[in-house]
Amino acid sequence: MGKIKNIILDFGGVILDLDWPKMYSMLDFYKIDRSSVELRRVLLGIETGEIKPDEFYKVVKEVSKSTLTNDDVDKMWCSLLSILPQNRVDFLTELKDMYPLYLLSNTNILHINYLRMREQEKFDQFENSFHKVYYSYEMDARKPHADIFTQLLNKENIKPEETLFVDDSKENIDTAISLGFQTWLFNVETDDITKLLSIDAFK
Repeated sequence: MGKIKNIILDFGGVILDLDWPKMYSMLDFYKIDRSSVELRRVLLGIETGEIKPDEFYKVVKEVSKSTLTNDDVDKMWCSLLSILPQNRVDFLTELKDMYPLYLLSNTNILHINYLRMREQEKFDQFENSFHKVYYSYEMDARKPHADIFTQLLNKENIKPEETLFVDDSKENIDTAISLGFQTWLFNVETDDITKLLSIDAFK
């Protein structure tokens, strides 16, 4: 295993806790059909930027048996997002002084705008703790597709074998391994991103 010169981190599940039970409860409360093919299409599409917010709102309303407003959809969709822990943001700020640090996140404009509004200065600190943030909806691609990884590598002119990629999705990790990255499959139940420098890859 080569020396780590760069670090790429996932966001949701690794830095920001995701409250899936709360969002599923909201889906049920608003009588939204979770099995809808159209719903899955817009959930994936809004993360690549292919689907814009207006179409997202329209489809979610159509697959609901309730009468929903855009605010209702926002409330449901953003209920997934827990509070961004200050200690993790502080750790990232310190880590940036030690390694070129990048964020690679499957996310969407509604979640990012919501976090910017709710977290305000803390979210500014979070984004500024990276040399560059890469959001899927701005890249026309999402993990686990290799294209999103190669875009980052090419733009930053870094080598995968010198780069640690951290993610809580095995599918995303498998793609990274196939491209030559060093990896850490993050366990959301037991791992702590602030302990990153104690993992075997840094020993």
